[in-house]
Amino acid sequence: FQEGGGFVEAGDVGWHQGSNSEMLDFNAAASTYSWVEIEQPSDGFNNNGISYTMTGGNGFSSIGGTGLANLYPFPGSEKVGESNETVDGDAAYNLAHDGSISNADSIYFSIYGPDNSVLKRLGGTETQASFTEDEMNSLGKGSAILQIAAFNITSDESTGKKFYMVNESVASKTVIID
Repeated sequence: FQEGGGFVEAGDVGWHQGSNSEMLDFNAAASTYSWVEIEQPSDGFNNNGISYTMTGGNGFSSIGGTGLANLYPFPGSEKVGESNETVDGDAAYNLAHDGSISNADSIYFSIYGPDNSVLKRLGGTETQASFTEDEMNSLGKGSAILQIAAFNITSDESTGKKFYMVNESVASKTVIID
């Protein structure tokens, strides 16, 4: 949250979906609130939307109910559509998700190799991205991460200040580039 050119804490912030809720962590050094699901395997969110609450502080009013709400950007199945444990680093490659994606503004398709990373940002309904032979060669040989990150951004001005909510869902798979 920003007030007068600087970032400030705006009280306790939490997400809510049905009977589930969690408080976000405030990182003072980065001036950000975040929450990362640590349960594995992940139950994930359902696509019925998420609402946020904030207790307020430092010039920010409290917010509750559905004022800060948007839908979660991903289908129920959160998997990269790659069944092999190895990927050919000397050929073009198609990184795909195993289902449809909804409620996303954009989707990042990324491959993180030992020597380089490549990223494509596509529209919110795309389920695959193509990487050229040159892009694959730039990654190097060895362990790599295939990643698809769908996100959406919604804003709200009901308190007289503008808030942006960013929801992101990430599907990853570790592979070997040979």
